[in-house]
Amino acid sequence: TSNGLGTISELSSLLTAGRLSKDNMAAIESAYKAEAATNATKGLLLAQQLIISSAEFHSTGLVKRTLEKRSEPPSNAQSPRPYKAVIMLMFDGGMDSYNMLVPGCNGASRSYDEYAFYRGELALQKDEILPIDASASPSSTICDTFGLHNSLKGVQESYVAGDTVFFANIGALNRAVTKSNYLEETRTQLFAHNQMQTEVKQVDPFLKSPGTGVLGRLTDALTALKFRTGPFSIEENSAPTLSGQPGVSPPSVIVSRDGVTPFDEKPHKFDELDVIPSLEELHGATGLHSSLFGETWSSSVLTAITQNKDMEHSLGSTTLSADFPGGTLSEKFQIISKLIKSQDQRGTDRDVFYANYAGWDHHRYMKNNLRQKLDELDPVLDAFRTEMKAQSKWDQVVLVTASDFGRTLTPNSMKGSDHAWGGHYFAMGGSVKGKRILGDYPKMLNDFPQDLFTLGPLNVDRGRMIPTHSNDAIWNAIAQWMGVAEEHMLDEVLPN
Repeated sequence: TSNGLGTISELSSLLTAGRLSKDNMAAIESAYKAEAATNATKGLLLAQQLIISSAEFHSTGLVKRTLEKRSEPPSNAQSPRPYKAVIMLMFDGGMDSYNMLVPGCNGASRSYDEYAFYRGELALQKDEILPIDASASPSSTICDTFGLHNSLKGVQESYVAGDTVFFANIGALNRAVTKSNYLEETRTQLFAHNQMQTEVKQVDPFLKSPGTGVLGRLTDALTALKFRTGPFSIEENSAPTLSGQPGVSPPSVIVSRDGVTPFDEKPHKFDELDVIPSLEELHGATGLHSSLFGETWSSSVLTAITQNKDMEHSLGSTTLSADFPGGTLSEKFQIISKLIKSQDQRGTDRDVFYANYAGWDHHRYMKNNLRQKLDELDPVLDAFRTEMKAQSKWDQVVLVTASDFGRTLTPNSMKGSDHAWGGHYFAMGGSVKGKRILGDYPKMLNDFPQDLFTLGPLNVDRGRMIPTHSNDAIWNAIAQWMGVAEEHMLDEVLPN
């Protein structure tokens, strides 16, 4: 430990194949000696941290620093433009949405009877349904009264208030198809979780913008319009949902539902060991002949440290008014609520969020399992709505639900439902023109009750419904509300 240069040289040989530049070696040696003078273990720990954070460790080029300090990232000044945010809530696994939205619940039409007959043991009984008025919906809707699963009392309240709209029979669709040609004309690999989830996240069936997702392209368009954008995924990688063209928009940030973990957390015995000053020196400005990959790494390191510090401060100082329930989903929406509340501190005027909610693949005991999921979902959405109103942001936020696919209407042998295609979803927010059901709720049988065997025109088999509208239709409206109005820009957001 007394020979600082020898120790650093040995670490450089082991960890960077000897590529560590003289300037960086000197900087690490200086930091090592300062700590090792009082605690050899701390000194070695610091040296190891610095070397494995160096550009030479993460790239194979040579780094040539100018010995000048790297310029600070721009400050997050408050935006003068009005704020808006969109949240995509993914029901991962394939939600059985035919037990979320049910037709003709007042018995005035035969649509409920058809539903109950065709679903059999999976059907919601009338005492399991909350009625909603659909008379303001387009004329294509099969009846004026629908119903919601009775676990969705908060969603019903939001719908009655005009803050929620439902979309009937939506799905991944590259063109209009029929039962006779859908296999030949559909590009998507139907009924598979991975492929259908990717389609929902991309909304680009012909891959005109490969590697990107619908929220990523939306963020790119907003950035091009000089909005200050903030793309966030809560808890996990959202790819490709938030992926845009490289270098156009700020990179998406993954935020834990527990909040922001401070950079360089240490055990108590090393609390006084501060690695950041040494990192700032190690990742200082580089010259023209320095490795481009190394420069990219060093710039990213210091930017990430600054963003981490800013995010920790903004979220740590933000409190919420609503009483959120417990659970993982609730924690995700609390973080989203804090990010929205802190948008002035973060300097954004357009935020996009992706949140995943898994556990909807109900091949067994669908009715009971679906009820458990909706019992968890509804109080969270109700608390989120309450919080947004307390922040005076409810009119500036829209939440859009999505899922892999709908599910079969007929049961399997385990009282579950299986992978299908078209399903029902909803959007909620203060600016939503709600209290309507948009799209076409499909007929399950062609001529119920006279004919109990001939399937409806969109019913492929077992209630696997061909969608009447694509996911593009939802995101077209969302993109325009967020500020993308020009036709050519909408074509970039939604290439199909």
